[in-house]
Amino acid sequence: RFLAGIVAFLEPLILKKNWPKPMSDHEKEMRKKAFYYDANLRGIRVIKHGKKALDNVLDKVTAPCLIVHVDDEKIFHQEGSKLIKDKISSKISKITYFKQKGYPNHNPFYTQSHEELYKIIGDFVEENGLFD
Repeated sequence: RFLAGIVAFLEPLILKKNWPKPMSDHEKEMRKKAFYYDANLRGIRVIKHGKKALDNVLDKVTAPCLIVHVDDEKIFHQEGSKLIKDKISSKISKITYFKQKGYPNHNPFYTQSHEELYKIIGDFVEENGLFD
């Protein structure tokens, strides 16, 4: 939070706005023609505004929620997952800490473990009879 706040404050003064995202060849292949390949500093400001907007609506969430947090996450802290779970009003909610293989990534759909993630989601849907 502290570092993100400093970067957001200094962003207008930083000339280089786009920074290449570090990613494995496997992830690049999976993201081919479907995703961005660099990170923009203005994104920190967008996240900050989004966080503020979410604070006003999280308690209105009543749909079943599966919160997947990547174990080795470098960007978002596990506490964020717990805060979301505590603020939503859903009667069916679960936090899963996902252990991934290969290159660390905060988006588990682009890891070598993506099929294991599909199983976690499928099991959550099945256990809670979401499509019965």
